[in-house]
Amino acid sequence: MKKILTVTREEARARVAAERKTAEYKVRMARLRDEDIDFSDAPEITEEDVAAGKVYMPGRGGARVGAGRKRVAVKKKFTSIAISFATAKLIRDKALEAGVTIDDFLRCRVA
Repeated sequence: MKKILTVTREEARARVAAERKTAEYKVRMARLRDEDIDFSDAPEITEEDVAAGKVYMPGRGGARVGAGRKRVAVKKKFTSIAISFATAKLIRDKALEAGVTIDDFLRCRVA
């Protein structure tokens, strides 16, 4: 009688991830040619499937619309300055009063 082995999806993914880290797997994948891959059982992918988000095409962004870090209009440089706690609190409070960010508040005051 065969023993049935049941694993959860997480366990199966962990096993596959562990296998992919082995040298044997990497060698096997390096030797695999495109001609050796059987795509006969793969379903036909239409432009409608891509547009509906059922599949995504490599090189066309992530699996969902808007994935990834957004571009910012203004490039910023992160820097630090040493000021007293009282001065920092004053700047923060004044920026909150004005309803703007600290960056915008300081830019208006300095310019």
